[in-house]
Amino acid sequence: AARPQPARSADGGQGVSWADLDADGNGSLSKQEAQRHAGLSKVFAEADADANGELTADEYRGYIQKQQSPAATPE
Repeated sequence: AARPQPARSADGGQGVSWADLDADGNGSLSKQEAQRHAGLSKVFAEADADANGELTADEYRGYIQKQQSPAATPE
């Protein structure tokens, strides 16, 4: 099991695990919890597939897979 690492605002949240960000331990991230990770906070609304204000690990995985798919061409 990976040991939790403290979040540092200077590094934009890189290297911080989902569990580290999930302050209330409910398994999903609120927009406020996601703010601790610069990259995640930028894509939160787009990754939150059901737009309920809570990002689940499955929603985030789906978002990443969509971004990495050959059909997704940046700009």
